[in-house]
Amino acid sequence: MRGEPVLDRVPDLQSNIMSVAEKLSSIKPRTVLYLFSGGKDSSLALLLTRDCVKRLCEEIKCRVYMLYVYITGNTHPLNAYASYAVMLWHRKNYGFEVVVKARDRLFQEYMAKYGLQTGPGRWCYSEFKEKIFVETQRRLPQPQVLIDGMSPSDSKARR
Repeated sequence: MRGEPVLDRVPDLQSNIMSVAEKLSSIKPRTVLYLFSGGKDSSLALLLTRDCVKRLCEEIKCRVYMLYVYITGNTHPLNAYASYAVMLWHRKNYGFEVVVKARDRLFQEYMAKYGLQTGPGRWCYSEFKEKIFVETQRRLPQPQVLIDGMSPSDSKARR
């Protein structure tokens, strides 16, 4: 076990990754879009899927994008710097295209108007991320596969 990559020791991980690769292949996407925040969840999703996504897109000629949403007035500069460095590394080593977007509004404006929200229907998600996700998806070729770090239960709780 010594020297064996940690991820190879996770039960069924490789078979799950192969299952994802088969599903991706059956969709035959023209676009794969990573919704990348630089956090642990989206970073792990990227780590686990990037090799099979790269192989698939080289085979079927789809394009891969990494979308980072900068939330003006709320994103810590070190998060933005580290996330961008990771994205540039993936552009250089994987050929993934880097996309960085931000709304033209300040986070503090919404805090002053609506206060801090938790649970379903949060304005911070709908106003600062979801609108950019939808706009970006509309501009990219279909069919698309989106890869993020949200579990289905997180996704339902955030809307």
